[in-house]
Amino acid sequence: MVALKNNRGFSLVETMTVIGIVAIMGTFAVPPMISWLQNKGLNSAARDLYSNMRKAQSIAVKNNRNCAISFDGDKGYTVYVDKNKSFSYDAGDEKIMEVAWSQYRNVQLDKSISFAANDEDYFDENGETSKKPTVAFRPNLIPVDPGGSGNGKVVLRNSNSTAEIAVSVSGNISLKWN
Repeated sequence: MVALKNNRGFSLVETMTVIGIVAIMGTFAVPPMISWLQNKGLNSAARDLYSNMRKAQSIAVKNNRNCAISFDGDKGYTVYVDKNKSFSYDAGDEKIMEVAWSQYRNVQLDKSISFAANDEDYFDENGETSKKPTVAFRPNLIPVDPGGSGNGKVVLRNSNSTAEIAVSVSGNISLKWN
């Protein structure tokens, strides 16, 4: 048998060593990656809601009309110009956007939403009739809800953490992670 000169390539030992090192590194990298993926949906949903509340404020100023956000339980929320100040999305109102919670991975609306509800009924997860919590921004940026004050919060959650989007009486919108 003739010996080959200038052999190129990796030996089996070298290949198995590299595979072992990659496997060990993978065991340390996978758990943080899973946690990151779970929180990605919550981060997106919270930032989108925060941005959409800011957008509602801008639209209220631009159109000189109330711009409202009504939450429809576990389904999502609707942003609209509330022309008749009814705190309900009516036939004459201009829909800006409708957002479904289902587009975000593992995100749920916590039941501790604290905006007052309007008169429009919706069915919760138990099939019972409830009112839609709503907040509207006036052209002067001061929030108002059917209860009068307009300040309140929305809490979104997944299996690991929560995000709280709060609206103060002065119209300041804040986002807090727990």
